[in-house]
Amino acid sequence: PLFRSVEMEIEFLASEFVWRSVEAVGKRYELYRRGEWSLGIENERSDGKGTAEVASDDESDGEDFKSGQNLSLDPAEWKTQDHYAVLGLEKLRYKATEDDIKRAYKQLALKHHPDKKKQDDSEDAYFQCVKRAYDVLSDSARRRAYNSIDPDFDESVPTPDEITSENFFSLLRPIFESNARWSKKRSVPGLGDWESNFDCVNDFYSFWYDFQSWREFSYMDEEDLENAGNREERRWIEKQNKAARQLRKKAEVGRIRTLVDAAYGCDPRVKKFREEERERKLAQKKMKEEVAKAAAEEKIRVGD
Repeated sequence: PLFRSVEMEIEFLASEFVWRSVEAVGKRYELYRRGEWSLGIENERSDGKGTAEVASDDESDGEDFKSGQNLSLDPAEWKTQDHYAVLGLEKLRYKATEDDIKRAYKQLALKHHPDKKKQDDSEDAYFQCVKRAYDVLSDSARRRAYNSIDPDFDESVPTPDEITSENFFSLLRPIFESNARWSKKRSVPGLGDWESNFDCVNDFYSFWYDFQSWREFSYMDEEDLENAGNREERRWIEKQNKAARQLRKKAEVGRIRTLVDAAYGCDPRVKKFREEERERKLAQKKMKEEVAKAAAEEKIRVGD
């Protein structure tokens, strides 16, 4: 539109708006996403700092994704490191989406990439670990292999002595739920509760006694095929890795079986069903005996 006045004439040229998709990254966004940053100027945080104070904080305070505590990581030991923790995703872990992983890497790259600012050797080494972690977690096949040996996963199994009727469900339900992530089948029956009927309990144990795990343990291969000098050496490495995977797979099957045996042997519902079945059989036996006795008495009476 055109605006006129006595002193001047100003013409505003309106250009067409273009919508572009952008991705929010950076320290301030992460603070906002975690509820520690508000767009309101008057906002007061729980630590007593208002937004004006927070905005003046030094960018390298090490709060983003806990990067400060990881600067001592050794790139030579990258394969044994917790890649989720390196990227600050230790809470999400295998539930982290591709966007979560990309966002975490971008934020750390903005702060620690060698091209961003002058760095010491420790920070450069740390970024190498960040890059390695991202390379693993951003590749679906490599991430699946790493998830298979998730260092944060609790492999322990309670002994029968640790399981009682009182703690049976509270102790075992989270254990079965955490191990369900390894199932090839998406539909995994739950442990149930005291009110579960015989069919539900039977389906649960039938599933777990026939449990099929997708864990394959290739991430733990001690021999790297890239180090093979020729075909014969490559075959030898493949044979060694295959044997090691089979041993770990066998141990995993045994671990699951030990868990299911412990649960089945201590399940108060199974004990109740067994008692009910015993009483049912006794009732049937008693009824048969009474029928036979009545038949014998009738035979004697007729004979007389």
